[in-house]
Amino acid sequence: MPSQLGKYTLLSTLGKGAHSKVKLAVDPATKEYYAIKILKKSNKVNIDQKYLDLVITEVSALSHLNHPNIVNMIEFSNEGIV
Repeated sequence: MPSQLGKYTLLSTLGKGAHSKVKLAVDPATKEYYAIKILKKSNKVNIDQKYLDLVITEVSALSHLNHPNIVNMIEFSNEGIV
């Protein structure tokens, strides 16, 4: 059964790494598909301020790129990260 993250319905996992996973999602209102990167939070992965700063730097850099072979970043949220 699909789960929700904000307004998006999460459909499947596209990939995963040591600190995050990428999910295929759809916006039910527009029927458009998106890839959503979600940081893992567990006892094995310590999400500290230094790591969050690196993620925010990555998001900022990605938001300035425009190329047909690069996915466009459309939204960033740190909801649920303490």
